[in-house]
Amino acid sequence: MWQHKNYRNNSPAFHEFFDEITAIIKPGDSVIEFGCGTAFGLAEIGKTHKVLGIDIARNCLSVDVPFEQACIWEPMAARADVGFCVDVMEHIPTDKVEDVIREIMQCVPKCLFIAALFHDNMGKLIGETLHLTVKPAEWWHEIAAKYGKVSNIHGDWRATHFTLTADD
Repeated sequence: MWQHKNYRNNSPAFHEFFDEITAIIKPGDSVIEFGCGTAFGLAEIGKTHKVLGIDIARNCLSVDVPFEQACIWEPMAARADVGFCVDVMEHIPTDKVEDVIREIMQCVPKCLFIAALFHDNMGKLIGETLHLTVKPAEWWHEIAAKYGKVSNIHGDWRATHFTLTADD
C-alpha cells in the first residue's frame, strides 16, 4: 500500500491530532509511535524528545527516525515513557486487537489511541479492505479497559480518541 503516492500523502491524522498527541508528552519523555507509517509527525516530536517508530512495513517511512520493524501484536522489546497509536487500530484484524493493546501497554505505561470508525476507501487501489476492524467507539473503550484505565474519551463519527494508562 505504501507504494501508492495517494495513500502515502493522504495521512492527515497526525497533523489533525497534533495538539492531542503532544498533550500527553511531558518534557524529557521518550516516545514510541506504534504503526508510525511515514513518521512525519514522529520526526517533529523527535526534535525535542527521544523517539522510536515501530511499524510492520519498513517501506512506510518517509523521514529518517529511529525505527524498529515489528508486528505490534507480538512482543516488542522497545520501552518508552509514552506512546501513541493513531490511525492504526482499525487496520488490525479484529481477533488481534486485544493482542495489540496488551503488547503496546507492555512497552509504555500510557498511550493515546485514535481509531477510525468508518470503512476505508483507499484499499480499492490494491483490491483489499484496509480497515479490518470497524466497531463503535464503546467497543474500543470496553476492550481497552481490560488493559488499564481509559480516560480522555472523545471523538466524533470519524474516530474515537482515548488515553489508556496502565493500572498501578
